[in-house]
Amino acid sequence: PEDSLSPELAQTKQSRQRQRGFSTSLNRIRREICLSDDEKAGATKTFFTKVKEELEFIPAQLNVIEIWQEKAVFESSTGEHIIAAKRSTHPLGKCVATTSLLAYVITSKYADGLPLYRLDGMLTRLGHEIGRNNMANWIIRLDDVFKPLINLMREQQNLGRYIQADETRIQVLK
Repeated sequence: PEDSLSPELAQTKQSRQRQRGFSTSLNRIRREICLSDDEKAGATKTFFTKVKEELEFIPAQLNVIEIWQEKAVFESSTGEHIIAAKRSTHPLGKCVATTSLLAYVITSKYADGLPLYRLDGMLTRLGHEIGRNNMANWIIRLDDVFKPLINLMREQQNLGRYIQADETRIQVLK
């Protein structure tokens, strides 16, 4: 009976079937359950078979990155002078947030529609209160950093023959 289905109906039936296994792009960790030496005693060989796959979630975490800068003191006839190792430049200068935290705040706010007060609560539960005022200031200061990229994207967008947009609204409060 399934052979008599039209290709369109067969396709919809296949799409309704449950997907087995997980994406190959996910990181895989192998955990082996081993027999004890007593259980293996006398066996001619042993082998492993995969019996199950589970999807693990590792929640976000906050880490403090301590940046230690090495400095060297040189003495010369004119006195001492110090040379310090070069630090990588930060997009916001003297900011306590790493670039990964800034990216997380921006993604949460603009891609996921998460208000800053809610994000502040989530980060507080992870161990450190940042404050939504601080996050708002980071976002405002990043405007100057992203302005050249935004302008370049707008130029590329305007080179096309037409522009489409998704104007679906994100409900914030009822």
